[in-house]
Amino acid sequence: MEGRAITLCGVPALVWGGDSARCILAVHGMMSHKADTPIRLLAEVAAAQGIQVVSIDLPGHGDRAGEMERCTAQYCTPEIRRVLELLLAEGKTVGLFGISLGACFGLMASESLPVSQALLVSPVVDMAALIESMMGAAGVTLEQLEREGVIPVPDGLPLDWQYYCYVREHAPMHWTAPTAVLIGDRDELEPPAVTEAFCQKNGCSLKQIPGAGHWLHTLEELSVLGSWLEEQLLGCETQENRI
Repeated sequence: MEGRAITLCGVPALVWGGDSARCILAVHGMMSHKADTPIRLLAEVAAAQGIQVVSIDLPGHGDRAGEMERCTAQYCTPEIRRVLELLLAEGKTVGLFGISLGACFGLMASESLPVSQALLVSPVVDMAALIESMMGAAGVTLEQLEREGVIPVPDGLPLDWQYYCYVREHAPMHWTAPTAVLIGDRDELEPPAVTEAFCQKNGCSLKQIPGAGHWLHTLEELSVLGSWLEEQLLGCETQENRI
C-alpha cells in the first residue's frame, strides 16, 4: 500500500486510503519519516476499517531533511495543531497516532481539540523529566541551561532552555480522549513506570511487550503492533466518540 503525496499547511504529507469521514493523523518519531513501517502497518489496518490515514514529516526528517533545527516542541506542536485543525474543519472525525517524540508533540498539539482517539507507541509522556535526566547525565544544571540558552551534548540533540520551558508549560494537564498505549517493558528512553503513571492518571489502556525496548522494530514486535492496532481500531467502532 502506498500513500498519496500532498502538502498540508506547508507540511509534506501522505494520504493513505480513500476519502473517509474517519481519519487518523500519524506523527512519527526521531530518525523516522511519514512512510516508515509502523505507519504503513497503521494504514493497512485502518484501510480495512474504512479509515483514512494522513502522515506527516517532522522537520529534519523525510522530505524535510534540511530542517533539523526546527525539530523542537515549540515549532512542531503548533504545526501539528494546524494540521489537526484543518482536518477537523473538513468535518472529519480525527484520531491521533504518535510514536515516541511524535506522540509527545501530538499530545501537546491536541490539547483541547476534539480528538476522537489516541493510539500511542513508545510515547514520551514527560518530556521535561526526560530533558532533566539528559541534563543530569551531561552534568548541566537548570541555572546553567537558563544562562547559556543552548548547550551541545556529545550524544543527541543540544539541550535547549526554550524547548525545556515549552514542554514544561504545555504538557497536557487534562487528557480526556480515549487512549491506548503500547510500549516495551524495557524501554530505555522513557521509563515504563512513567508511562504507567500517565496511563493511570488519564485512564489509558496500556499494553507492554516483554523484553522490548523503546524502538519497536523486530518482526515479533511489529507483529504485536499490527495485532494491537487491529484490536484498537476494531473495538473503536462499537464505542461512541471514537474513530
